[in-house]
Amino acid sequence: MFTCRIPGIYWFSATLVSSVYGSCYIKLNGATQGYIFVSSYDGEYESGTGSEVFRLKQGDRVQIGGCDTSINLNGGDTINTFSGLLVKAEV
Repeated sequence: MFTCRIPGIYWFSATLVSSVYGSCYIKLNGATQGYIFVSSYDGEYESGTGSEVFRLKQGDRVQIGGCDTSINLNGGDTINTFSGLLVKAEV
């Protein structure tokens, strides 16, 4: 989870790797704003990537969650990424 300290425009991206078919959501303050879909049918590891741009205020929270299957966000034997970039500060 990312909590904004500097108001501005941010770009976020996440890549999920999984051996199950499903999706997880990119959420802003708990509300779904986008999703990441992983299409794996045969138990093989596949990946899905999603990105969003938000104008954030101090205290806003961005996170990945609400997965509709057993996609493991905490690693295990997969590597997932979640990163953000401050594009323009608005102080």
